[in-house]
Amino acid sequence: MRIVANGFEEVAERMARMVERGELGGVAFESDDPSRKYKGNVFVTPKNAYYTKEALEKMFEIWVETMMSTTNEMKNKVN
Repeated sequence: MRIVANGFEEVAERMARMVERGELGGVAFESDDPSRKYKGNVFVTPKNAYYTKEALEKMFEIWVETMMSTTNEMKNKVN
């Protein structure tokens, strides 16, 4: 079984220990410290899930709409 954890380092750490004990086949997760070494089928990357073409396009779209809302009808009102 493979499990992907995103954003929950405590859970990801526990799953990595489960992999080391042979209780879980593998795990992949993002971490603030991707240099940490684990035993077994553990894949750790820096936090970069937002860094896709689609995510960046959406981020810029929201940014532009928010800036435009200062002169027109508000689209991304916070409160």
